[in-house]
Amino acid sequence: MELIGLYFVGCALLVAAGTAKAIHPDDTARALAAAIPLGLQSMRRLVRAGAVAEVALGVTALDLPRPWPAGLVALSFA
Repeated sequence: MELIGLYFVGCALLVAAGTAKAIHPDDTARALAAAIPLGLQSMRRLVRAGAVAEVALGVTALDLPRPWPAGLVALSFA
């Protein structure tokens, strides 16, 4: 059974969600700030850094559909 289509959808979702969080990190930062005692500005930077990593993983996994990026994609959804 070939599941490459679902894999590509997952990668595209990582890119789309990461891009949205990188552009507008405020909602995620406020949600995390309620649980983690950091300032809102620090949390925004942390969310933006995580979003950039999310986009990088999605683009890398789209470009190189190999076992190690696929494992990282699966781990990001776990």
